[in-house]
Amino acid sequence: MTEDLWATFTDELAELLPQLDVRDTVILISEPLYVQFQQLPTVLTVEAASNYALPPEHQLTADAERHLAALGWNPPDPPSYYNWRCEFRWPMPGQEAVALAGMLTETLRTVMRIASPHDLERQRFTA
Repeated sequence: MTEDLWATFTDELAELLPQLDVRDTVILISEPLYVQFQQLPTVLTVEAASNYALPPEHQLTADAERHLAALGWNPPDPPSYYNWRCEFRWPMPGQEAVALAGMLTETLRTVMRIASPHDLERQRFTA
């Protein structure tokens, strides 16, 4: 059942990503863990919480950080960037949206160990 929930969640993300308007921001949170993305005029910026933002009991392990890097996330680079991040060209082709949705799901589910999409609070706003 959880597999089906994550598959549906991934499909919904893949549909949402290409439809974002400029300055649309989406945050998917299971306190204190989160991923967020914001549509800018020519790129979609995507971030995942790093140990800079996480309390000690939720710190990412070295294995989790290696997994993020393997998924394609760029590591934090303070003081410019305190989160894991990546950027995608805009407009985003459907195939790229499907790949990014899978990356976000893998990050939430496997790296951040969120049990179900139902455990996520979703925030969407225009900045």
